[in-house]
Amino acid sequence: MAADAPPIEAPGSAPVPAESAWATGLGVVCLVYALLGILVNAVGLAFLAFNAQGAGLPEMVTAVQLGSGAVAILLGVVLLIGGIVLMRRRRLGATLVRVWVVARILVLLGAAAFGYVTLPQQVDSQLRMIEDAQQQAPSGGSGRRGSVQVSVGGGSGLSRESLMRWSQLGLVASVLAIGAFPVIAGWMLSDRGRRAEMETWS
Repeated sequence: MAADAPPIEAPGSAPVPAESAWATGLGVVCLVYALLGILVNAVGLAFLAFNAQGAGLPEMVTAVQLGSGAVAILLGVVLLIGGIVLMRRRRLGATLVRVWVVARILVLLGAAAFGYVTLPQQVDSQLRMIEDAQQQAPSGGSGRRGSVQVSVGGGSGLSRESLMRWSQLGLVASVLAIGAFPVIAGWMLSDRGRRAEMETWS
């Protein structure tokens, strides 16, 4: 029984490479990350804009947070467009995502440095808010003024040192959580094989 003959290709035709799934997957993640980032930052900006005095933060800290939130929303729009174009396998999409990666990491590092420097002021503002809430709260049957105790010294309750420590841990955790995806996306787009594939895109 004769073996099946190989398919005959037209002269001059080149095999069409199969499309890899990484561009679609990365593009979808970019869309979700961008939409969530825009939503979270928009809510944060609205809270700061309408409750700046109630938050008890220094004016400089509030102004920087408003500015960084606005920049984050703008970068989210860039990532949103980049993710859509990336799923269409266009080099422009990869370029936009790369621009977002660099800008997002720089903004994140700047915000983290500013947050670390101004952390004592933010902690003092939180303590003042807690003390004000205690003074305004009605006293219970046991004579306590509120459910939260503030102890600047070494006594029981919430001390300034413990609040500083938890705030520092929260700052580090937020930097790691927010910066994880930009690092992963940058690594994926810098891979040699993926760069070679992107060169074939229009």
